[in-house]
Amino acid sequence: MSSFADNVQTQATTYEDRLASFDLLRFLASFGIVWAHTLGASRPLLASVGYEALSLFCILIAYFSVKSVQGSKRSSNPGKNPQTSRTWLLHLRVGRLAIPWLFWCAFYLLVTAMIAGDFWSIFIIEDPLSLLVGPLVHLWFLPFALIASGGVLILTRRLNTSRRVAVGSVISAIVSVALYRVHDLGLAPVPFAQWAFAIPCFLFGTLVALGERHGSEAYAWVLFVLVCLVFLPNEELLWPVHLLITVMIFGAAKVVRISSNAALVQLGSLAMGIYLIHPFFMAVVFKFLGTEMDPILTAIAVFALSAIAIQVMQRLPGIKRVV
Repeated sequence: MSSFADNVQTQATTYEDRLASFDLLRFLASFGIVWAHTLGASRPLLASVGYEALSLFCILIAYFSVKSVQGSKRSSNPGKNPQTSRTWLLHLRVGRLAIPWLFWCAFYLLVTAMIAGDFWSIFIIEDPLSLLVGPLVHLWFLPFALIASGGVLILTRRLNTSRRVAVGSVISAIVSVALYRVHDLGLAPVPFAQWAFAIPCFLFGTLVALGERHGSEAYAWVLFVLVCLVFLPNEELLWPVHLLITVMIFGAAKVVRISSNAALVQLGSLAMGIYLIHPFFMAVVFKFLGTEMDPILTAIAVFALSAIAIQVMQRLPGIKRVV
């Protein structure tokens, strides 16, 4: 499991211990992202399933980041925990997130320049905030995950008792309400609008993992559901309903034990790569099959092409590190 696509799985988890349901969930979430981006404005209600997909990505990467930190500490000598933490952040996160981000930024910059017929345009930066995103909006997730990983490291150190996890859950709930309000009012520019939606999910995944260890997991579940319920009366908002569904799906995946096998592990490992490459295949499909094709068939075609491409890339030395 050396590919970047496996970044939400803990390095310390054995093959037998890993939850195969999460591997399946990651694969399905990647399809949800493709579905949402492909259907887009043509079928907005169906496309809104992307709320679940993005939320699941954020929850899962946070959940397994905590497991990874805890696993690295258990496997080291007590006196070497600080060094282990730095190694985890620098190797498992900077190495797994920054390098792929730079690679895909370069890839999409070149694609954009080729389409525009202007190579020098890739060096023009009109918006400084674009440096936190890259040439395509969906790339915002990689620098966000890298920065948020530092937060996971801090929270894992600080929230080391049941009481602290409970207090952290209350504070996170208050912060989440504020962030969702900012998101709904459109007060934040890209990528901070995306961050405002993703941070509460990231906090939830972190607190669930910490709560498991300290016997206070229920606080995160109850408070996060309450956060969603705060916004539920607003009939114009779709995301609270989708987020509640996401919580139920995540909970079901934790409870349902599916025997791990190589096929599910492989499917899960494709997820992040599909997320990263699917805009390219959207352009390819629209170019050769036209924009009049049924959007559902388009989504299936884009997803299939992306999955095949990532399968191939994972078998190429060097390239496999960025997918």
